Amino acid sequence: DAVVAVGSKTDSDLDKLAHCIAQGARSSWNNKLLSSHDAVYFVHSADEADDIVWKIVAEHPSSVVLLKGSHASGLSVLAEHWANI
Repeated sequence: DAVVAVGSKTDSDLDKLAHCIAQGARSSWNNKLLSSHDAVYFVHSADEADDIVWKIVAEHPSSVVLLKGSHASGLSVLAEHWANI
C-alpha cells in the first residue's frame, strides 16, 4: 500500500498542504511490514505521481495506492489518462 501526496511546483500553498498530508500519513502509518519511508511519498506534480505509481505497480501489482491532492495539482489528468489504459 502507498500514499502519494501531490503538491504543486507553482502554488506554494498546495505544496504545503500536500507536505502536511504526507507528514500525517507517515506519523499514522500502521503497516508493520513496510516502513512509511518506503510507502508515503510527497511529490510536486502529477507527472511525478504518475512515475511513482507505475514504479509501485511494477514492483507490486496488487498494491493499493491513494493519490491525494487538489484538482489544481493535475490529478484529474492522471485519472483520465489511466481510464484510457
